[in-house]
Amino acid sequence: MQIVRTDVSRATSPTGEPILRVVFYGEGGDCVTVDMASVEAGNDEAALDRARAILVQTATFGIAAKD
Repeated sequence: MQIVRTDVSRATSPTGEPILRVVFYGEGGDCVTVDMASVEAGNDEAALDRARAILVQTATFGIAAKD
């Protein structure tokens, strides 16, 4: 996916907890959203770095089976 834009925002999880949300927008309307439990990430650049690291970890580890 070719990233064309990113957005960092604060949001609320379905359970009511504050989260930090990073959305990576790609060409053709694709997007990937990373929600992080801690809103103490600092600035937007730190949030982007953390979201990228989460995506790399997700891509390199096996996916848990849904029960």
